[in-house]
Amino acid sequence: MTGPEQTESPRALLSALSRGKGLQFGCSLAVTCLLVLVARRLVKQRRPRGFPPGPAPLPLIGNILSLAVEPHVYMKNQSETYGQIFSLDLGGISTVILNGYDAIKECLYHQSEVFADRPSLPLFQKMTKMGEKVHREIDSVLNGRAPTMEDKQRMPYVEAVLHEVLRFCNIVPLGIFRATSQDTVVRGYTIPRGTMVITNLYSVHFDEKYWREPGVFCPERFLDNNGNFMRRDAFVPFSVGRRHCLGEQLARMEMFLFFTTLLQRFRLQFPQGCIPSLRPKLGMTLQPLPYSICAVRRQQ
Repeated sequence: MTGPEQTESPRALLSALSRGKGLQFGCSLAVTCLLVLVARRLVKQRRPRGFPPGPAPLPLIGNILSLAVEPHVYMKNQSETYGQIFSLDLGGISTVILNGYDAIKECLYHQSEVFADRPSLPLFQKMTKMGEKVHREIDSVLNGRAPTMEDKQRMPYVEAVLHEVLRFCNIVPLGIFRATSQDTVVRGYTIPRGTMVITNLYSVHFDEKYWREPGVFCPERFLDNNGNFMRRDAFVPFSVGRRHCLGEQLARMEMFLFFTTLLQRFRLQFPQGCIPSLRPKLGMTLQPLPYSICAVRRQQ
Protein backbone atom coordinates (compact mmCIF):
# COMPACT_ATOMS: atom_id res chain seq x y z
CA MET A 1 0.00 0.00 0.00
CA THR A 2 1.54 3.30 -1.09
CA GLY A 3 0.70 6.93 -1.70
CA PRO A 4 -2.63 8.30 -0.56
CA GLU A 5 -3.82 4.87 0.65
CA GLN A 6 -1.16 4.86 3.42
CA THR A 7 -2.45 8.20 4.67
CA GLU A 8 -6.09 7.15 4.35
CA SER A 9 -5.81 3.98 6.45
CA PRO A 10 -4.82 5.66 9.76
CA ARG A 11 -7.51 8.24 9.19
CA ALA A 12 -10.11 5.52 8.60
CA LEU A 13 -9.02 3.73 11.79
CA LEU A 14 -9.28 6.90 13.85
CA SER A 15 -12.66 7.59 12.34
CA ALA A 16 -13.89 4.10 13.27
CA LEU A 17 -12.64 4.48 16.81
CA SER A 18 -14.37 7.81 17.13
CA ARG A 19 -17.68 6.21 16.10
CA GLY A 20 -17.39 3.55 18.84
CA LYS A 21 -16.52 0.68 16.56
CA GLY A 22 -13.20 0.26 18.33
CA LEU A 23 -14.93 -0.36 21.67
CA GLN A 24 -17.30 -2.82 20.06
CA PHE A 25 -14.40 -4.62 18.45
CA GLY A 26 -12.54 -4.78 21.77
CA CYS A 27 -15.56 -6.26 23.54
CA SER A 28 -16.02 -8.82 20.80
CA LEU A 29 -12.36 -9.80 21.04
CA ALA A 30 -12.58 -10.17 24.83
CA VAL A 31 -15.69 -12.34 24.60
CA THR A 32 -14.06 -14.49 21.93
CA CYS A 33 -10.95 -15.01 24.09
CA LEU A 34 -13.12 -15.91 27.08
CA LEU A 35 -15.08 -18.45 25.05
CA VAL A 36 -11.84 -19.98 23.81
CA LEU A 37 -10.55 -20.31 27.40
CA VAL A 38 -13.81 -21.85 28.58
CA ALA A 39 -13.79 -24.26 25.64
CA ARG A 40 -10.22 -25.31 26.44
CA ARG A 41 -11.15 -25.88 30.07
CA LEU A 42 -14.20 -27.93 29.08
CA VAL A 43 -12.02 -30.08 26.84
CA LYS A 44 -9.55 -30.46 29.70
CA GLN A 45 -12.38 -31.51 32.04
CA ARG A 46 -13.24 -34.47 29.83
CA ARG A 47 -12.23 -37.72 31.45
CA PRO A 48 -9.45 -39.56 29.57
CA ARG A 49 -10.17 -42.95 28.04
CA GLY A 50 -10.33 -45.58 30.77
CA PHE A 51 -10.44 -43.01 33.59
CA PRO A 52 -12.90 -43.74 36.44
CA PRO A 53 -16.40 -42.32 35.87
CA GLY A 54 -18.06 -39.71 38.05
CA PRO A 55 -20.67 -36.95 38.26
CA ALA A 56 -20.67 -34.31 35.52
CA PRO A 57 -18.59 -31.26 36.52
CA LEU A 58 -19.61 -27.63 36.21
CA PRO A 59 -17.54 -25.45 33.85
CA LEU A 60 -14.33 -24.14 35.45
CA ILE A 61 -15.14 -25.10 39.08
CA GLY A 62 -15.89 -28.77 38.48
CA ASN A 63 -17.49 -30.61 41.41
CA ILE A 64 -16.15 -28.37 44.17
CA LEU A 65 -19.56 -27.03 45.22
CA SER A 66 -20.74 -30.56 45.97
CA LEU A 67 -17.99 -30.85 48.61
CA ALA A 68 -19.01 -27.74 50.55
CA VAL A 69 -20.87 -29.70 53.26
CA GLU A 70 -19.79 -33.12 54.55
CA PRO A 71 -17.68 -34.14 51.53
CA HIS A 72 -16.96 -37.57 53.04
CA VAL A 73 -20.69 -38.34 53.11
CA TYR A 74 -21.14 -37.01 49.56
CA MET A 75 -18.31 -39.23 48.31
CA LYS A 76 -19.76 -42.31 49.99
CA ASN A 77 -23.16 -41.60 48.42
CA GLN A 78 -21.60 -41.14 44.98
CA SER A 79 -19.88 -44.52 45.32
CA GLU A 80 -23.32 -46.14 45.35
CA THR A 81 -23.85 -44.74 41.84
CA TYR A 82 -20.39 -44.95 40.28
CA GLY A 83 -18.73 -47.71 42.31
CA GLN A 84 -15.96 -47.72 44.91
CA ILE A 85 -13.55 -46.01 42.49
CA PHE A 86 -14.80 -42.86 40.79
CA SER A 87 -13.47 -39.42 39.89
CA LEU A 88 -14.24 -35.78 40.62
CA ASP A 89 -13.09 -32.56 38.99
CA LEU A 90 -11.75 -30.16 41.61
CA GLY A 91 -11.39 -26.90 39.73
CA GLY A 92 -9.67 -28.52 36.77
CA ILE A 93 -7.74 -31.11 38.81
CA SER A 94 -8.84 -34.63 37.93
CA THR A 95 -9.04 -36.54 41.20
CA VAL A 96 -9.69 -40.22 41.85
CA ILE A 97 -11.79 -41.08 44.92
CA LEU A 98 -11.34 -44.43 46.66
CA ASN A 99 -14.22 -45.69 48.78
CA GLY A 100 -14.61 -48.83 50.84
CA TYR A 101 -12.08 -51.13 52.46
CA ASP A 102 -11.62 -53.35 49.40
CA ALA A 103 -10.71 -50.53 47.01
CA ILE A 104 -8.49 -48.67 49.48
CA LYS A 105 -6.66 -51.86 50.47
CA GLU A 106 -6.17 -52.79 46.80
CA CYS A 107 -4.52 -49.44 46.06
CA LEU A 108 -2.74 -48.45 49.27
CA TYR A 109 -1.61 -51.93 50.29
CA HIS A 110 -1.22 -54.05 47.16
CA GLN A 111 0.02 -51.07 45.09
CA SER A 112 1.47 -49.08 47.99
CA GLU A 113 4.52 -47.96 46.00
CA VAL A 114 2.37 -46.51 43.22
CA PHE A 115 0.04 -44.66 45.58
CA ALA A 116 2.74 -43.36 47.95
CA ASP A 117 3.34 -39.92 46.41
CA ARG A 118 1.87 -36.63 47.63
CA PRO A 119 0.04 -34.18 45.31
CA SER A 120 1.58 -30.66 44.28
CA LEU A 121 -14.52 -37.17 71.83
CA PRO A 122 -17.17 -36.98 74.12
CA LEU A 123 -19.28 -39.64 72.46
CA PHE A 124 -18.60 -42.60 74.78
CA GLN A 125 -20.60 -41.01 77.62
CA LYS A 126 -23.79 -40.73 75.56
CA MET A 127 -25.05 -43.94 77.16
CA THR A 128 -24.82 -44.10 80.96
CA LYS A 129 -24.33 -47.86 81.12
CA MET A 130 -21.39 -47.63 78.76
CA GLY A 131 -19.68 -45.06 80.99
CA GLU A 132 -20.28 -47.16 84.09
CA LYS A 133 -18.73 -50.20 82.42
CA VAL A 134 -15.63 -48.16 81.52
CA HIS A 135 -15.30 -46.99 85.14
CA ARG A 136 -15.66 -50.53 86.52
CA GLU A 137 -12.94 -51.90 84.25
CA ILE A 138 -10.55 -49.04 85.06
CA ASP A 139 -11.14 -49.42 88.81
CA SER A 140 -10.73 -53.20 88.82
CA VAL A 141 -7.45 -53.12 86.90
CA LEU A 142 -5.77 -50.01 88.34
CA ASN A 143 -7.01 -50.18 91.94
CA GLY A 144 -6.21 -46.50 92.49
CA ARG A 145 -2.75 -46.38 90.89
CA ALA A 146 -1.78 -44.51 87.72
CA PRO A 147 -2.27 -46.39 84.42
CA THR A 148 0.63 -47.73 82.36
CA MET A 149 0.80 -49.22 78.89
CA GLU A 150 1.07 -52.68 80.45
CA ASP A 151 -2.54 -52.27 81.59
CA LYS A 152 -3.81 -51.93 78.04
CA GLN A 153 -4.05 -55.69 77.45
CA ARG A 154 -6.16 -56.05 80.60
CA MET A 155 -8.74 -53.44 79.55
CA PRO A 156 -10.50 -54.87 76.49
CA TYR A 157 -13.63 -52.76 76.91
CA VAL A 158 -11.66 -49.51 77.20
CA GLU A 159 -9.79 -50.50 74.03
CA ALA A 160 -13.08 -51.27 72.31
CA VAL A 161 -14.51 -47.86 73.26
CA LEU A 162 -11.43 -46.03 71.96
CA HIS A 163 -11.55 -47.96 68.69
CA GLU A 164 -15.25 -47.27 68.24
CA VAL A 165 -14.65 -43.56 68.82
CA LEU A 166 -12.03 -43.56 66.05
CA ARG A 167 -14.34 -45.52 63.76
CA PHE A 168 -17.46 -43.48 64.41
CA CYS A 169 -15.72 -40.08 64.49
CA ASN A 170 -12.75 -40.55 62.20
CA ILE A 171 -10.61 -37.46 62.80
CA VAL A 172 -9.27 -37.28 59.24
CA PRO A 173 -12.15 -38.76 57.18
CA LEU A 174 -10.52 -38.14 53.79
CA GLY A 175 -7.03 -39.18 54.85
CA ILE A 176 -3.97 -37.42 53.48
CA PHE A 177 -4.16 -36.74 49.76
CA ARG A 178 -1.91 -38.89 47.62
CA ALA A 179 -0.73 -39.03 44.02
CA THR A 180 0.29 -41.84 41.71
CA SER A 181 4.03 -42.15 41.04
CA GLN A 182 3.48 -43.96 37.74
CA ASP A 183 0.71 -45.03 35.37
CA THR A 184 -1.36 -47.84 36.84
CA VAL A 185 -4.55 -49.81 36.26
CA VAL A 186 -7.03 -50.52 39.04
CA ARG A 187 -10.14 -52.60 38.36
CA GLY A 188 -9.87 -51.86 34.67
CA TYR A 189 -9.53 -48.09 35.12
CA THR A 190 -6.42 -46.35 33.82
CA ILE A 191 -4.97 -43.86 36.30
CA PRO A 192 -2.12 -41.75 34.85
CA ARG A 193 1.02 -40.81 36.73
CA GLY A 194 0.62 -37.72 38.90
CA THR A 195 -3.13 -38.12 39.42
CA MET A 196 -4.32 -36.83 42.78
CA VAL A 197 -6.03 -39.56 44.84
CA ILE A 198 -8.36 -39.10 47.81
CA THR A 199 -9.08 -42.07 50.09
CA ASN A 200 -12.47 -41.74 51.77
CA LEU A 201 -11.71 -43.47 55.08
CA TYR A 202 -15.18 -42.54 56.27
CA SER A 203 -16.63 -44.90 53.68
CA VAL A 204 -14.53 -47.75 55.09
CA HIS A 205 -15.80 -47.25 58.63
CA PHE A 206 -19.43 -47.05 57.48
CA ASP A 207 -19.25 -49.89 54.97
CA GLU A 208 -22.18 -52.22 55.73
CA LYS A 209 -20.23 -55.09 54.19
CA TYR A 210 -17.88 -55.03 57.18
CA TRP A 211 -19.87 -53.27 59.92
CA ARG A 212 -23.33 -54.20 61.13
CA GLU A 213 -25.40 -51.06 61.67
CA PRO A 214 -22.41 -48.73 61.16
CA GLY A 215 -24.46 -45.67 62.15
CA VAL A 216 -24.81 -47.00 65.71
CA PHE A 217 -22.08 -46.36 68.30
CA CYS A 218 -21.31 -49.87 69.58
CA PRO A 219 -17.95 -50.71 71.24
CA GLU A 220 -19.00 -54.37 71.48
CA ARG A 221 -18.25 -54.78 67.77
CA PHE A 222 -14.56 -54.88 68.80
CA LEU A 223 -15.12 -57.67 71.36
CA ASP A 224 -15.40 -61.41 70.71
CA ASN A 225 -17.87 -63.73 72.40
CA ASN A 226 -15.58 -64.04 75.42
CA GLY A 227 -15.26 -60.29 75.90
CA ASN A 228 -11.70 -60.13 74.58
CA PHE A 229 -10.59 -57.29 72.34
CA MET A 230 -10.79 -58.20 68.65
CA ARG A 231 -9.08 -56.36 65.80
CA ARG A 232 -11.07 -55.61 62.65
CA ASP A 233 -9.55 -55.45 59.16
CA ALA A 234 -11.78 -52.61 57.98
CA PHE A 235 -10.51 -50.28 60.71
CA VAL A 236 -8.13 -47.76 59.13
CA PRO A 237 -8.29 -44.40 60.98
CA PHE A 238 -4.55 -43.94 60.39
CA SER A 239 -4.75 -45.11 56.75
CA VAL A 240 -2.72 -48.02 55.33
CA GLY A 241 0.22 -48.59 53.00
CA ARG A 242 3.49 -46.70 52.72
CA ARG A 243 2.01 -43.34 53.67
CA HIS A 244 0.06 -44.40 56.74
CA CYS A 245 0.39 -42.15 59.78
CA LEU A 246 3.87 -42.55 61.29
CA GLY A 247 2.59 -41.31 64.65
CA GLU A 248 -0.01 -44.05 64.98
CA GLN A 249 1.64 -45.91 67.86
CA LEU A 250 2.31 -42.69 69.78
CA ALA A 251 -1.26 -41.53 69.22
CA ARG A 252 -2.68 -44.85 70.43
CA MET A 253 -0.50 -44.73 73.54
CA GLU A 254 -1.46 -41.15 74.38
CA MET A 255 -5.16 -41.83 73.81
CA PHE A 256 -5.14 -44.81 76.15
CA LEU A 257 -3.22 -43.09 78.95
CA PHE A 258 -5.18 -39.83 78.72
CA PHE A 259 -8.53 -41.60 78.51
CA THR A 260 -7.94 -43.95 81.45
CA THR A 261 -6.41 -41.23 83.64
CA LEU A 262 -9.31 -38.87 82.97
CA LEU A 263 -12.03 -41.49 83.52
CA GLN A 264 -10.27 -42.82 86.61
CA ARG A 265 -10.62 -39.44 88.31
CA PHE A 266 -13.76 -37.94 86.81
CA ARG A 267 -17.27 -38.88 85.79
CA LEU A 268 -18.21 -36.98 82.64
CA GLN A 269 -21.82 -36.01 82.12
CA PHE A 270 -23.81 -33.51 80.12
CA PRO A 271 -25.68 -30.68 81.86
CA GLN A 272 -29.40 -31.27 82.23
CA GLY A 273 -31.06 -31.04 78.83
CA CYS A 274 -27.80 -30.37 76.96
CA ILE A 275 -27.25 -33.26 74.58
CA PRO A 276 -24.60 -32.33 71.98
CA SER A 277 -25.10 -32.73 68.27
CA LEU A 278 -23.31 -35.61 66.57
CA ARG A 279 -22.95 -33.57 63.39
CA PRO A 280 -19.26 -32.59 63.17
CA LYS A 281 -17.58 -29.44 61.98
CA LEU A 282 -15.42 -30.21 58.97
CA GLY A 283 -12.09 -28.58 58.21
CA MET A 284 -8.94 -30.50 57.47
CA THR A 285 -10.18 -32.70 60.32
CA LEU A 286 -13.55 -33.58 61.83
CA GLN A 287 -14.17 -31.52 64.97
CA PRO A 288 -17.13 -31.56 67.38
CA LEU A 289 -19.36 -28.52 67.48
CA PRO A 290 -19.08 -26.48 70.72
CA TYR A 291 -20.71 -28.31 73.63
CA SER A 292 -20.94 -28.20 77.43
CA ILE A 293 -19.89 -31.04 79.72
CA CYS A 294 -19.46 -31.49 83.47
CA ALA A 295 -16.49 -33.27 85.02
CA VAL A 296 -17.51 -34.60 88.45
CA ARG A 297 -14.68 -35.89 90.63
CA ARG A 298 -15.12 -39.55 91.51
CA GLN A 299 -14.66 -40.97 94.98
CA GLN A 300 -11.52 -43.12 95.04
